[in-house]
Amino acid sequence: MSDNSTQTMRQLLEQNDYTVAELTNPRNVQADDIDEDTVVVAYTVVNNPDPDAPATRYELGEWEVEAVVPADELAEWSDGLVSYPENTPVESGVVWSYRSDDAPNVASIGHGDDLYGEETTYDDPHRLDRLSANVRGRSDSWVRFKL
Repeated sequence: MSDNSTQTMRQLLEQNDYTVAELTNPRNVQADDIDEDTVVVAYTVVNNPDPDAPATRYELGEWEVEAVVPADELAEWSDGLVSYPENTPVESGVVWSYRSDDAPNVASIGHGDDLYGEETTYDDPHRLDRLSANVRGRSDSWVRFKL
């Protein structure tokens, strides 16, 4: 995998033989779009198999959906480890893996433009033109869905 700091997530996907048009941004996914064949494609922290290297590294991979939880039930479902603010536009959270502290990795779905639309001050963290170095630098995960 390239460490090129100017590589976009689109380029990273294409370099790894993904067809970008077949992947859906979480903002455009609804809970009832997800079935047993749905896969989460994420660029995220994973355990490093090299014992002489740092314990973790970033990798583009695929994960099965563990659960789809309505936003207002996520805090209870996760024993308080993950929650949304009371008036969130997020409809549901998709649990796709777990961090080393047993907290679930959750992708927010069903919010359309309400979080990252034209009128907000925040850029969509799952946009295709985001630099892979920015994802690594912020220690977050970049997510798309194969529906």
